[in-house]
Amino acid sequence: MINRNDLTASQLSSLMQLQITCHEHDGITLCFPIEETASHYLFHMEDEKLVSAFSLYFSDEETCECIAMTLPDFRQQGYFSVLLEEVCEWLEEQEAEADIDLCFLTDHHCTATDIVLEHLEAELWFDEYMMEILLSPAQSASAKPATDNSGTNIASHKLSILPDPETADHYTIVHNHAHIGTFYLHISKSRGYFYGFEIQESLRGQGYGTAAMKTVMSWISSQPELFTDQERDFALSLQVSSENVAAFHLYKKTGFHVTETLSYYLY
Repeated sequence: MINRNDLTASQLSSLMQLQITCHEHDGITLCFPIEETASHYLFHMEDEKLVSAFSLYFSDEETCECIAMTLPDFRQQGYFSVLLEEVCEWLEEQEAEADIDLCFLTDHHCTATDIVLEHLEAELWFDEYMMEILLSPAQSASAKPATDNSGTNIASHKLSILPDPETADHYTIVHNHAHIGTFYLHISKSRGYFYGFEIQESLRGQGYGTAAMKTVMSWISSQPELFTDQERDFALSLQVSSENVAAFHLYKKTGFHVTETLSYYLY
């Protein structure tokens, strides 16, 4: 049994091989949070081979997100149960001021995971949707023109997107010289990840969100360097919680579709 925060190069390699094997066998897409600093790992080894791993990521003081994987040939042999018991004991040793909820993530591709969660009597907390839209060169977004409460076409007024010179991938949305919102956009080759989108509270429900999304998509479509002969479409993706109904409907209205559902269970 290995219980630690920092992984050696060898342990990281073993963890990635376990992840790849489970991805190929189960068709899952979840990954261990190797880039997160607030992570902790427990490994179960057999003859110096990693057969089961359990990761913990502390998203806040009271919630710990968990991902566990076991090699297919070693399942239903109690490895996960042993790791879970170790996790619970380790958390008790941390002497946290508040009780910590374990939050398990699943994309429902692995039926064994759903069976385990049912056995643990874990309760569904919320779902999170992965959404995506494909944009073509010089293609304007297809959403209907946004209007405010007076019926004025907001899209007819120029919305500007200003990059933050101090923070990578951070942008400010400007309307009539006033800052009305912000978002993050990380671009890698022919894909982009959109997150942290926020419109000022006093302006919500007036069409500014739709207008901003249309502006972002139109801007992407106007960037020829993002499109190549091999990649004629640009995939823009985002994540949204099932509890954020307004944002989910906004993204659907502007052309996004759900590609995957992640479920969060509390234990």
